[in-house]
Amino acid sequence: MRLLLSLLLLGSLALPAQAASKANTINLRPGDVIYARFESNGKKIKLAGATKEKDEAAQIIFTLTRDKESLDLKLKVENKFPKDFVCEVVLRSKRLDRESPAEVLSVVGGKLAFETFSALTDELIVSGFKLER
Repeated sequence: MRLLLSLLLLGSLALPAQAASKANTINLRPGDVIYARFESNGKKIKLAGATKEKDEAAQIIFTLTRDKESLDLKLKVENKFPKDFVCEVVLRSKRLDRESPAEVLSVVGGKLAFETFSALTDELIVSGFKLER
């Protein structure tokens, strides 16, 4: 009985920690344009909000499209920060029931970055946001 109560207590403590880490992520599906606002604290930044509605005050704009010929996913990231924007990307394939981390994505301050991902990818999960330089 004590073991069961201990496991229940540990499980309840772990749930808020998992929920907090999910709050600082963005899920992108083909056709999405996401406008993201961040709160900065030195190098670390925290996602303040993300919306599909046009937001002129957004610091980062993610656009995910599917190429009609090759079916590859094309990600465009627009960085409006003066510093370099860095984030982690995880590729998710629902058809294969798999997730795979991609290389860390870096976008120079005030510029655009373009990345291409496999046709088997159904969505991208973006997290681990940082500013460098």
